[in-house]
Amino acid sequence: MSAGFSEVLNQKLSLRVSPAIEYNYFPWTEATRRQLTALYCVGPNYYQYCSTTVFGQDEETRVNQTLLLALTQRQKWGNTNLTLEGAQCLHDPNRNHVTLSGFVELRLGRGFSLNFRGSASRVRDQIYIAANAQSERDILTQRQQLQTNFRYNTNIGIGYTFGSIYNTIVNQRFGNLGELGRRFGFQGGG
Repeated sequence: MSAGFSEVLNQKLSLRVSPAIEYNYFPWTEATRRQLTALYCVGPNYYQYCSTTVFGQDEETRVNQTLLLALTQRQKWGNTNLTLEGAQCLHDPNRNHVTLSGFVELRLGRGFSLNFRGSASRVRDQIYIAANAQSERDILTQRQQLQTNFRYNTNIGIGYTFGSIYNTIVNQRFGNLGELGRRFGFQGGG
């Protein structure tokens, strides 16, 4: 279950209830070292939009389904994560997206790491795009999304971790929510 808002996604309010099931190919006793998971969820989404959408909607409820496959490994040299996600609106199967994303963290020593992240998406489910013309300022500052069929991004960063050597041992179940997590404010890999 989630609730949120996003000016970028033209959402004054978004609510989601989505039961999910997850299966890990590897035994859960190895979950802190490696996982190959499949996550499936289906449920209704309620949206209240900031501006009327290109489909003439001010609010709507839509049901969608998501399948996410994720491979996560933790090694002495660092961590890797590869995620493939597909989602589809049930009211219109042509409203869908497919996203491939990856993350590599290389441990440099004593808490320091170098991170590489990237993703590519084929996008066909932007039901939230505002109908009104966007200002040049909104486009340049990316305050609202423009309609697109493809999206990609890459990031490079450095990190420093401090504290207990056991602070990274957490329950990893439902930890890779991919694009679904970004849309609804969840923290997840991918």
